Amino acid sequence: MAGMQPSDVWPRLYGALLFLPILVPVLSGERFAVVGLGIAAIWLSAEFSGMMRRTGCLRLSGMTGFLVSLAALCATFIAGIFYGLAQAQIGIIILLASMMMMVALSRFYLFACLLSACLFSLGIISQLQTGVALILFIAIVISACDIGAYCCGRIIGGAKLAPAISPSKTWSGSIGGMLGGAAAGYGALEWLGPDLGVASPYIYGWIVLITILSQMGDLYESWLKRQLNVKDSSQLIPGHGGVLDRFDGYLPVLPVVVLAHYQALLFTG
Repeated sequence: MAGMQPSDVWPRLYGALLFLPILVPVLSGERFAVVGLGIAAIWLSAEFSGMMRRTGCLRLSGMTGFLVSLAALCATFIAGIFYGLAQAQIGIIILLASMMMMVALSRFYLFACLLSACLFSLGIISQLQTGVALILFIAIVISACDIGAYCCGRIIGGAKLAPAISPSKTWSGSIGGMLGGAAAGYGALEWLGPDLGVASPYIYGWIVLITILSQMGDLYESWLKRQLNVKDSSQLIPGHGGVLDRFDGYLPVLPVVVLAHYQALLFTG
């Protein structure tokens, strides 16, 4: 049985403080949410582009490749804003053009396209009337999933989940993450319910799906770092990685949540 290390806690708390520029505008209300989410989009785009540049995975070298990648990824967030403003045609055109640029530019284009889809979804959410509540709901579920996985994995241990990709992840951690995310999602519904709308009959299934997708995003980013032979996406939080390492669970979650939202499969008004 592996004990939790107190030294691991303080860097995580320090890392949480670094995200206040994102959190404060989002919590300030609908008009400011786009600012906080925009900062997140730029931050994620810059870190991914920087990682691709450092590892030689951009087909344009040097600062030129970094700036083109950064601009293409940030444009997907702008495309989502246009889509959220009911200018769907413009949004889709910008999104497709930006994704085509990333396919041509990045050697890991599938991950780049997943990140583009995530940023596009983030732009859409920034324009929804329920956007602040929705992003908080998602953040609560994913954060609780991460905490549950970390605690159960360290305390219980056991069989490895995917040793070839991420040797530290265990099945006990994965199950603990699902349970933690589901419990937090239930509590978030009680808290944010009036702002989210009427929950669909399938909402609890969707919460479990979010916990599964967030762990898949975590594993996918771990696979990418293994392919690139890097430990972390950046050294923002010493020993705990960068913003992409903290947001990897959102990569597959946000596109699926946005699709479900438009089909009224999560909340109905």
